[in-house]
Amino acid sequence: GSEQSGEHGSSDGRIRSVLPSLLSAMSSHPSSAAVQEHGCGALAAMALRRPRNARAILAGDGPRRILDGMRGHPSSPAVQRQGSLAVRNVASRLTRDAAAGGEENNRSPEDCEGDGAAAVRDAFLCPSAEDVL
Repeated sequence: GSEQSGEHGSSDGRIRSVLPSLLSAMSSHPSSAAVQEHGCGALAAMALRRPRNARAILAGDGPRRILDGMRGHPSSPAVQRQGSLAVRNVASRLTRDAAAGGEENNRSPEDCEGDGAAAVRDAFLCPSAEDVL
């Protein structure tokens, strides 16, 4: 990455993403329903009509953070609602982008097998090793 300067930018003038900090907070505070609710809500908003953001969420292990938050707070309607919105926004944006042949949707073979829709499905539905054991 580039050297960061200032609160909202980097040395090359680009805006720095809050996504890594958001995902880190969700990972660091799994027992906080408020963190999970607002983290999922922020991810949902970031992915809405923004294919680039949806791809960054996918690449940053966002699906795992969303699902972990939802699994950790099954009786919290607010977490379940925001998590569901995040899943919908990420998945629908990426599958629409893939169907449209979005040029930014080119992924390397090691990132996924099959088409873009399958990669999105796999990110949200494939069990992790700990789920299988």
